[in-house]
Amino acid sequence: MSKKAAFLFIGGLILAIIVISVVSMIFWGPKKERAYIYVTTEGFGEDKDVTDRLLTIDPGDTLVDVMSLKYKEYYEKFERPLVRQNEFVEFLGRKKENNMKIRVYIDDVLTLDISQAYLGTGSRIKFVYTK
Repeated sequence: MSKKAAFLFIGGLILAIIVISVVSMIFWGPKKERAYIYVTTEGFGEDKDVTDRLLTIDPGDTLVDVMSLKYKEYYEKFERPLVRQNEFVEFLGRKKENNMKIRVYIDDVLTLDISQAYLGTGSRIKFVYTK
């Protein structure tokens, strides 16, 4: 085998490896990371109270992001939650009125700043409608 043929063979082999690598990265590249959170609701009514409903989100999203149009399916499922002045004023059709409040607990801790409530895998969010 001549030197020219050996160089062509090695060059072709390297080119084939590069093409296969690029194509595999395009079609089977890294998957987008997802986080799983659990949502519980209490006090909204028997038909609306759920326990540990599993939702899939992007890691690092805030609670406001999750309940916005970014996740249209969740936004519709929770009946278009409304956030004003960093708190829920409407959730699952219930409004904050007549001494009734919508409290949010993340991992059993009352959360007052929901726009800064960053969520990750395993976060447990509880919405409580109470006096």
